[in-house]
Amino acid sequence: MKSILESTLRDGCWAGHRAFVVGSGPSMKGFDFSLLQGEFSVGCNDEYLWGPTLALAQDPRITMGDGIPNRVPLFKDPRWLHGPHVPIYFQGHPDQPYPKPPDSDQVYIIGSAHSKEAPFRWGHSLAEGLYYGANVGMAALNLAEILGADPIYLLGLDARWEDSSTHHHGRYPKEWTLDKEVDRKAVYGRWIKEFRKIAQMVRASVINLNPESGIDAFPKAEINVLETAAYGRIVI
Repeated sequence: MKSILESTLRDGCWAGHRAFVVGSGPSMKGFDFSLLQGEFSVGCNDEYLWGPTLALAQDPRITMGDGIPNRVPLFKDPRWLHGPHVPIYFQGHPDQPYPKPPDSDQVYIIGSAHSKEAPFRWGHSLAEGLYYGANVGMAALNLAEILGADPIYLLGLDARWEDSSTHHHGRYPKEWTLDKEVDRKAVYGRWIKEFRKIAQMVRASVINLNPESGIDAFPKAEINVLETAAYGRIVI
């Protein structure tokens, strides 16, 4: 299985193609995910359920199931391990003892580009690793660029403390959802600043497809959806 994963993910293997990085923000509520079929995509954390090309999980609470009653952790979930996507476990900060999946031959494991000499740096290869930041979307964006995608479109990366919810789904416990406006402003404010920082490092063209997103580091555009009886696709 490992050889299949390694042949699927190679530096530059998406060159010449656009890609979508998809988060779980409330702007994705009601979105027709079938429109992303046939596109290169990276689904963040629980966005594996609609079948992206790659399913990138960073949060150990999700991968190991800590603090989510009656939920199967991703490390034991056959839908994540054997879905149509490639499951990717981002180990995040190298100074924290994140465990490996028990069936690591089923999962592509990638580390952080962070080092003591160059903390929180932008990765330039799969071997070097991904950017470790406050939001998994940053690592997903780094991954899409390493694979050679250009342009890269962002979906569901909202960071709006005015929204009535923090996710388009209800699969996380209440204490994860930043119900207090003061908490949202602190967390989202950090995301916004950090996305501005990495915007100086990204080489690919990045467009945020939520014009109302609080992430203001990249140009924004509307999604125009062209649907026919035979197919639907996203037209930018």
